[in-house]
Amino acid sequence: MPENTKDNDTRPTRSTEPDLDFRTRLTASRDVSEYKRANRSLHIIAEGTAAATGDEFFRSLARCAAQALGARYAFVAETLTEMESRSLAFWDGSDFGDGFTYRFPGTPCQRVAAGHICA
Repeated sequence: MPENTKDNDTRPTRSTEPDLDFRTRLTASRDVSEYKRANRSLHIIAEGTAAATGDEFFRSLARCAAQALGARYAFVAETLTEMESRSLAFWDGSDFGDGFTYRFPGTPCQRVAAGHICA
């Protein structure tokens, strides 16, 4: 029978146990690949930042976030004003880049500052 690929989708499946009647057995399964990706990302970040403190923590967080998300670049920033932030760490794909300050208008960060998720 085909493998289940949709969340909360149920369909009859045949048991590999010879003494069970496949017509009376119903199983439920769901795709857990998103859960596994999120769990792997969390593990990468937690493991990569566990021993770091201070500025090194933010640098590790930026590098590990890029790795966990499969992104070339990542940065960690603090909000200075309602419309401006300053980077605490910037990973440029191979090393740490220089810090920078930026204003939100016209950037994805403007939506984040308004409470939306940026992905």
